[in-house]
Amino acid sequence: MKSAVLLFMFVVLTTTVGCMDESDRKAVVYSEPTVTNWFSDETFKTVSEVKQIDGFEFGRVIVEHVGTDRQLLSALVIPMRKVPIGSTVKIVLVVYPRGYTWNDTFLAIR
Repeated sequence: MKSAVLLFMFVVLTTTVGCMDESDRKAVVYSEPTVTNWFSDETFKTVSEVKQIDGFEFGRVIVEHVGTDRQLLSALVIPMRKVPIGSTVKIVLVVYPRGYTWNDTFLAIR
């Protein structure tokens, strides 16, 4: 029974992907990233200086949630710029499509 279900799923997957033409495939792969506010009502405070990531034009900074949980998170700074320690910042969620079935998701400072 399990093998019959797997065979059926394989046939459906190959049929749907095989019916796509080249422009449909490129539309999925070359999509623009989606940027949305992440906890738009809440703010975050930087607790460390921005460190540039080697070989790239962006950096990384540790931020603390100003709310009740005081959770520490890592966020990207795109493009690379100085952000003073203790600054209040807003965070955005960036979803970058990398293929048919997966996305790169990361937080960035707005």
